[in-house]
Amino acid sequence: MKIAVMGIGNILLMDGGIGIHVIEELKGMDLPEGVEVFDCDTDPFLDLESMDGVDKAIIVDAYREL
Repeated sequence: MKIAVMGIGNILLMDGGIGIHVIEELKGMDLPEGVEVFDCDTDPFLDLESMDGVDKAIIVDAYREL
């Protein structure tokens, strides 16, 4: 099974960058076979490309309601 873990956000925007910070931590870990991590930044096309050919996708993002 192929799993994509995708971090979304902008590291310059405080909480909005949490997805990117999580991905950076995961890159330093020994992940199970078939798990790939992607820094998708704020580009929706990277999101779609990262999900191509995977069985599951985990999206890490933050949302702040004002």
